[in-house]
Amino acid sequence: MKNIFCLLFFVPFLVFQACTTDAGYDPSSRYIDKKVDYYIEDGYEMPKCNKSSEGTVFFVENDLSVYACIDSVWTFCRKITADALVELEDALPYDKSIGIGKESENKEKIDIPYETSSIVDSRDGHKYKTVIVDDMEWMAENLDYETDYSLTSPECEARGINCGQFYNWRDAVSGGEDYSEICPDGFRLPEQADAEHLANFVGGLPHVLKSKDYWDTEDLRGGTDEIGFNAIPAGFSYSGYPSFHDFGYSAHFWSSEYAKDSYRSAYEIVLYSFYDYIDWYLTDQDNYYNVRCMRVL
Repeated sequence: MKNIFCLLFFVPFLVFQACTTDAGYDPSSRYIDKKVDYYIEDGYEMPKCNKSSEGTVFFVENDLSVYACIDSVWTFCRKITADALVELEDALPYDKSIGIGKESENKEKIDIPYETSSIVDSRDGHKYKTVIVDDMEWMAENLDYETDYSLTSPECEARGINCGQFYNWRDAVSGGEDYSEICPDGFRLPEQADAEHLANFVGGLPHVLKSKDYWDTEDLRGGTDEIGFNAIPAGFSYSGYPSFHDFGYSAHFWSSEYAKDSYRSAYEIVLYSFYDYIDWYLTDQDNYYNVRCMRVL
């Protein structure tokens, strides 16, 4: 997988622009002929075109088209013939996905400067471990502040694990000017920049953040928990359903950000057992996920 850092966005509306002078835009030939970086099945899976993805080239299978991120606009460049498609698939990354991370080649420990600390939630006296990386302090445990709408996971309880509470997004943000009322005093839900900063700080290697236990994998996508972040694969609950899913396979954390042009959708930070990426994903606000609060020091 190409070693770049970018956030994965699934957005319902994308702005495209033709790669011709008739459309009033004439990108250089290096973009038109540039090798495709990523393969995706549907245009709705295109990441946000911004400075971090400038020059990135995507092939979209459903319309056999190639698009380049040029000046913050996804620009149509060319069609791919059916004959060329087989060769293209063989040349592109196997899992055809991107995230703010990179595939691990080994699990050798990496030198990451960090500190550990703790905080006490004044609302219920609950004490949480924290980890300080660079200028940020993150909770090293899932928030366990009970609300009228929060849930606990029977999957975790059956294993004797405290996975914290699970919240729908509206319960997690709880209103307020900075969408942070669910968090202890002085802390807030993370934003896109916070997630990207954390990913960059750990070298784009999410196994550094994963707990050493419970991940259902025997390969490099398991956890080493090198800074004590201890992301447990607690799974989630779908909106309107009391059952929990994916214990051992995924860890989901709400962010404070939402899609203003998408009905009832908000962003989450997610780690998977089958991908070694930290993904930033648009999802249903009614799903129930964990919360990791943080603050900038």
